[in-house]
Amino acid sequence: MDHELERYHKNNASLDLTISDLKLKLDGVHKESLVQRKANADLHAVIRQFHHDLHQTAQHIQVRVVVVRACACVRACACVSCETSRKAHTL
Repeated sequence: MDHELERYHKNNASLDLTISDLKLKLDGVHKESLVQRKANADLHAVIRQFHHDLHQTAQHIQVRVVVVRACACVRACACVSCETSRKAHTL
């Protein structure tokens, strides 16, 4: 009976060590998971900011193109107007 009790305690101690080892591993995996989640969130924030900046830049370029085209139209109209005025004065 003593032999069986000793074997039981030895087995119980071994299981306690295994449980504590697995708890330590679980804590480590949990901490690593939190670090990776934060890194993932940081990367998504950078991507969102880049997307926003890219969208703003595209809008700025589109506005700039419209302004340049409008200026070209105004110049063309002014040139046509000047030429018709000159022709009218020469007649």
